[in-house]
Amino acid sequence: MGRLMKKNLEPLKKALSELSGFIQKLDQTEYSYFYRQIERMENNVEICILVRYDGWEQLEGILLRDWNCVKQMYDDLWRMELQDEKEKYRFLQLLLLIEWYLSNEDSGSIPEKSEYIFLN
Repeated sequence: MGRLMKKNLEPLKKALSELSGFIQKLDQTEYSYFYRQIERMENNVEICILVRYDGWEQLEGILLRDWNCVKQMYDDLWRMELQDEKEKYRFLQLLLLIEWYLSNEDSGSIPEKSEYIFLN
């Protein structure tokens, strides 16, 4: 099992929500699948929070499947061009944060908010 734990659900949901906000600003025809997948992931996390679901391994598997589909379909996602430099860095930061939450590796720690406060 990766890092997905009850305490990480709310921050993961917030990261997914903010990421979907970025996607809404982009070309809707090109990124509609990306938006739907991120929205689905966010909804799954929200449902698990609301019903106090304890099937972490199953939820993690579903989220990881959806995230891997996004990465596979949009392999250039990390190089996406955004006009504003602050938005670009925040977008990349959200991608890395979501990747961190869904990673199966046990090394590393979550970036502290103080490490990227200058981006907001």
